[in-house]
Amino acid sequence: MEKKEQKNFFVKMMEDKKAIIKSIRDGVPTKKIEEERDVKFATPV
Repeated sequence: MEKKEQKNFFVKMMEDKKAIIKSIRDGVPTKKIEEERDVKFATPV
């Protein structure tokens, strides 16, 4: 079961990364990205 949970975590992380990169390229505000993807940026982008 642990492998399945880890896989889901990494899959979600990769999806978040792709969505964040795409959103930044499209000019979407970072606050909107944080709300939609339920992530927090460690440093200002």
